[in-house]
Amino acid sequence: MKFNQARHKVFDISPAVLASVQTPSVSARNWLGLMATAQHTTAGQSHSEHPDYTAFNGTYVRQFFGSSKDGGLTAMSDEFTQMFDKFSASKTGGWCLGIKLSDDNASRLGEATLAYDGVERIRLTAEQPYLVQLNGLRPRAFLSFKEVADWLAKRMDKAPALASLKRMNADVLSDTFGTSTQYITGAASPVNADALSDTFGTSTQYITGAASPVNADALSDTFGTSTQYITGAASPVNADALSDTFGTSTQYITGAAGPVLSVKGVELLPERTRNGHLKRGNELSIIKLEPFMHINGEPIFQSPYLMFSSYRSVKVPSDNVRYPAEQPVEITAMFDVDYLKRERQNVVRHFNDVLPPVKASSYIECYDYHVRLLAENDGKWSWTYWRHMYGRLNLLGSDFNLQILPRLVRKSLTSCPNMSSYDLSSCHPRLFVAICRHYGVRLPHCEQLIRNKHGVRRHVAHMLNITEDEAKPIITSFVFGKGFSKDIKSGRIKLVNEPDYYSDNVIYGDIEHTNDILSSISTELSNWLIDFAVELKNARHLIIQWWNEVVNVDGSCPMPSHITGYYGNTHQKAMQQVSFVLTQIEASFVTSILQREHQVVAIIHDGLTVTNRDISPEELKSIEMEIDRQWSLTDAILIEKE
Repeated sequence: MKFNQARHKVFDISPAVLASVQTPSVSARNWLGLMATAQHTTAGQSHSEHPDYTAFNGTYVRQFFGSSKDGGLTAMSDEFTQMFDKFSASKTGGWCLGIKLSDDNASRLGEATLAYDGVERIRLTAEQPYLVQLNGLRPRAFLSFKEVADWLAKRMDKAPALASLKRMNADVLSDTFGTSTQYITGAASPVNADALSDTFGTSTQYITGAASPVNADALSDTFGTSTQYITGAASPVNADALSDTFGTSTQYITGAAGPVLSVKGVELLPERTRNGHLKRGNELSIIKLEPFMHINGEPIFQSPYLMFSSYRSVKVPSDNVRYPAEQPVEITAMFDVDYLKRERQNVVRHFNDVLPPVKASSYIECYDYHVRLLAENDGKWSWTYWRHMYGRLNLLGSDFNLQILPRLVRKSLTSCPNMSSYDLSSCHPRLFVAICRHYGVRLPHCEQLIRNKHGVRRHVAHMLNITEDEAKPIITSFVFGKGFSKDIKSGRIKLVNEPDYYSDNVIYGDIEHTNDILSSISTELSNWLIDFAVELKNARHLIIQWWNEVVNVDGSCPMPSHITGYYGNTHQKAMQQVSFVLTQIEASFVTSILQREHQVVAIIHDGLTVTNRDISPEELKSIEMEIDRQWSLTDAILIEKE
């Protein structure tokens, strides 16, 4: 199969994002993609080269916007650039884009995030949904008649066929919900949705039926929150009293004596057909939902009953990035939702203790959202992983992607009593040492980092007058050969070695002060860091040599051709070859766990979370020895329980 992840059709967007982020003029589908991207900047994994930026790659682009051939935005589109500051990671091995919201949007979103603490995300789509209610089952909203017909066929006799549904849809009144004119129960006349001058995310919003614009800045909360102030209302609207969320059948309106039943769509089944199903014991309703709002004249729909389809996680990437002859890895796990709900107060306390207020609120909202997803699925979630050509198992597009969640959120979600996390300690420096040992070469600075990584980070942080958290990515960048250069005469080092990094990347301005520190300190003070960099530089040719002489001696394990050819940046290709070797060995640890039939919850590159039972110390030692034998190394890995 040669196709990549499809565009997501259903999005869960935080009310804080909807109420604060302003977008350029785009289609409804691209608007949802921009909103999802803005939300990703608040709760996605920080970029390794600067914590203020969020990692963003081609997978997200395809999932949020789809193909550019179909009108989807790309990260290079003018509309995207208007909303986000971005930079390309340094060329020597970097591949992931870094993004953050432009200042105005970021400022408004930061304030909104604090204001909307604990608010559930709103489920939106730009596709026309059809709400199906059958007997006492939970309502379901589908995005095509085929999905409706397939779902009903499995649950009732003489279910409406696909052709019948299409015919009934054609028979409904031409002036129905989803068009410019919509009837609202209790309204004296039709409400024209085209009169909306703006939508969520802007400062001024017209609410259907309102006599004047609603100023979003006046809202103490937005739709989906527990308390909502509507301009002109005498008192707040209590959403906790709603039997469902905004856009559903029952909503409390300020000043009303009781719930106002708003017509949210048009019934597709004729009364005669409904009565016929009722006589056979099936109470059936199929409603074509009305738009929630309009973006440039195109409808956006909302319903909590929209479901995420399996297509979001089972697509297989093209052969040019897949590991040869590898099948996807399917994993299903059970989470203790009750435990995660009970632990929430401890999670909130911890996030507030260790994070700035805005980031803490974003992380709390992210935790709550994923617990909600698990609750919707009775604690059960399935993933599909594919092995990249470099060896790592990457997660295909999913709404619950543990690989891209911030570490604190991921650890909180995988803290269930039946889960244990394991990690490879100082993975890449340890592999450097093991491979060089094969040739009788010692790496004293790498060995020191392995023995006392926190001490080394403290030393580098003190030397550069930065924090330990800032020192970690600098040391890591040295391991992969990027982010430093050495002046042979002076013995001083610089943080960046690509000329275009200075002029072409927004991030440079944020790290320039560190570069100044590095280039100005004396050789004596920077002795350890310089020697560490030189030690690694000299060791890299041994890493590549070992692969060719030991692993690929018979030609059975060649490196990908695009990193071994004669053309292109030779330094960059050398770094890619080193990365290829290290991740191949790292991935064999995960493979060993899977082969031992442990029930794996999540694969996080060189670490993973295991459910079912703990891995005993004896078995961990056995796996370490197995990896040594497989690669003809000594002490290649050390497995630690987190």
